[in-house]
Amino acid sequence: MLRDLLDALYHSPTASGLEIRSRLGLAREAYEDLLAHLIRLGYVQADTASHEDAACPSGSCKGCPIACQSSPSLGPQTLRITERGIRFLGKRGTAQV
Repeated sequence: MLRDLLDALYHSPTASGLEIRSRLGLAREAYEDLLAHLIRLGYVQADTASHEDAACPSGSCKGCPIACQSSPSLGPQTLRITERGIRFLGKRGTAQV
């Protein structure tokens, strides 16, 4: 399931956490646990986001065009698949999530 989540993040860089959870059939808690594990493994880097960030022109996360991965326990964040994560998937190049 870790590979499935990482692959979904790679192929859907602007998808919201809700969209990815729905596609994979994951409950929010399972999604957050798997994402936290991917971060611990160094496959994904999470950067805290706020509505003051340049990446959030709308002033709030609601309706944000970059669909950052926001959750109650993780907070709003942008995700980036690391080179290590890309190698794990066997892909080339980088992806911003």
